[in-house]
Amino acid sequence: MAKKDIQTKLTGAKQNLNAVKAATGTDADKKAAAKLRDAKKKVRRAQRKLMLDKAVNAKREAQEANRVKKAATASEKAAKKEAAKDSALTAAAETPAE
Repeated sequence: MAKKDIQTKLTGAKQNLNAVKAATGTDADKKAAAKLRDAKKKVRRAQRKLMLDKAVNAKREAQEANRVKKAATASEKAAKKEAAKDSALTAAAETPAE
């Protein structure tokens, strides 16, 4: 079974809900009312999944951005440390030995 996109599921659930609403009309028996409840439940479930998926993706993107930022900071720090070490060695080499 192919994995459906959450947005596609939401669209399908809304279409199903509208179809059930149109079929039942105003005076609905118990079976039609149950179908209507099930259709509403599917729409709400798809909306929750979509909202959760957006939140998870936003969190992952933020974590990735922080990881990249920390890596850049660490490499800059290492470069500064290496430059300071080189300048100290150069200064020590230039100092005349007595």
